[in-house]
Amino acid sequence: MFKFKLETELKKMEIPKVWVIKKIKEVAEVFKNPHCPPGKNTYSLTQRAIMDFSILKNEIREVNTNKRNVMFLKRDDIVINSQGEGTLGRCGFISEDLIETYNDKLVSDGLITVVRSREINAKYLYYLLSSNFYREYIDSRKVGSTGQTSISPDEIMNLTIFFPSIKDQLLVASILSFFDDLISNKKKQNEILEKTAMSIFKNYFVDFNQSNEGKFVHNEELEMEIPENWEVKPIGKIATLENGIPYSGEEKVKKNVEGSYIFITLNNAVEGGGFKTEYSWIKSDRLKDSHFLYEGDLIITNVHFGVGGSAIGRLLATPALVNFPEDYKQERGVYSMDITKFSPFEKEYKPYLYLYLKFTKEDSVSFSTGTSILHLDIENFKQNKMVLCPPKKILEKFNSIIQPIFQKIVINQKQIMTLTDIRDTFLPFLVFGKLKVEEI
Repeated sequence: MFKFKLETELKKMEIPKVWVIKKIKEVAEVFKNPHCPPGKNTYSLTQRAIMDFSILKNEIREVNTNKRNVMFLKRDDIVINSQGEGTLGRCGFISEDLIETYNDKLVSDGLITVVRSREINAKYLYYLLSSNFYREYIDSRKVGSTGQTSISPDEIMNLTIFFPSIKDQLLVASILSFFDDLISNKKKQNEILEKTAMSIFKNYFVDFNQSNEGKFVHNEELEMEIPENWEVKPIGKIATLENGIPYSGEEKVKKNVEGSYIFITLNNAVEGGGFKTEYSWIKSDRLKDSHFLYEGDLIITNVHFGVGGSAIGRLLATPALVNFPEDYKQERGVYSMDITKFSPFEKEYKPYLYLYLKFTKEDSVSFSTGTSILHLDIENFKQNKMVLCPPKKILEKFNSIIQPIFQKIVINQKQIMTLTDIRDTFLPFLVFGKLKVEEI
């Protein structure tokens, strides 16, 4: 149980008189955009991996990095995006779990400022810098043109911060970490559930352990042996495929306003497959019925921005099942032109197609066109992306096992969003002294 006291006498942006005021450079070391020279056997923390209050492990990738002259990240380091539109100023925390996962071989990609705390609790400083107040301040100090904005590490070094006694820092960090740990556990559960679902899929449709057919035949289109009475069809014969709305910058809004809808974009896809619950909003008078989708709809990303295996590039042909926030009042949302919606002719195919598209992602990417910007050739994809089609009775048996797993994933996603909202509500009150923790 937590016990709080509301400090009602403090005005906006006032802090308790006993708190300390210093610049970051007085209480922490600030490393200016650590660099990764060529070498081998190291892992790179990318800008896209820093998403608000957590590090997404699937966006940390193996790189070739020489150990000489490299600053490896340490436990309790705070990492801050110091370049990039939309993600500028976002913070991440290097946990013991991350360090153990990457065997002390985790470095930044050179576009990240690292803050290593000395005289202030690292987790408290992390939450303080994660507040909207500092995000907005960093954004106000950015330089550069659209898409290339950045903030000097010197600006971060000279940020004025304020903090209570170490005892109160620990209490605040404990409260906020409590919510982060719950969120992390839910995410880990979903990772396990996704892997479990894929294992069941492979058992049914790759190893064919659930097929009662004794005879297998070679299928030239899939270049594999399949049960004799199973079919292979183009994906366009199984589902309709539609792209979303081409939108303007003015139509995309930062928050839910009257007349707006949730906007599902490339940012909602998770590398390798899955749905990310980070939402945009759109308000437009050009919306048509074909631009809308519903919770549970199957989508796939149809674009690759960037070259050289960039994080967003690796999202090409990534499938996801759409999820809405618990408090979303509309029954439908809108999806962007970078997203293709699948509407299977038979409902039994939806969970199967999601996992099939995850499993055959590499093949799907082969239907792309372009150079620095790749797009899925949807017409070619519809006609020539071949799908193994099991008998209906096997699909129904598969769905009876897989549906409860997907339902649990959705429940966890909604709980993660709720816990995130609670944490984000508490955070500014706690780190700016408006809410004092009296007991845990």
